[in-house]
Amino acid sequence: MLKHTGSPDCVLTLQGNADAVRITVSDASRELPVVKQPDWMSQSGRGMFLLSGTAAAWGAEPTPDGKDVWFEIRASAEGAA
Repeated sequence: MLKHTGSPDCVLTLQGNADAVRITVSDASRELPVVKQPDWMSQSGRGMFLLSGTAAAWGAEPTPDGKDVWFEIRASAEGAA
């Protein structure tokens, strides 16, 4: 079961280049994400906290139909060899 937001649907887009992958989640909700200290006993609410600590970069942008939340995972120098 996928629990994402109040929006009933979302679209996942992956874009790769030589040194990173950008993942974008688009949905119809206009509510932008907030990074907050999670309640570790809760069943949800840790996504942005975990993402902000592991992604090389991330952001959220309003769109005419809702919003896009994106993050980048970069290849390490050791992994590229």
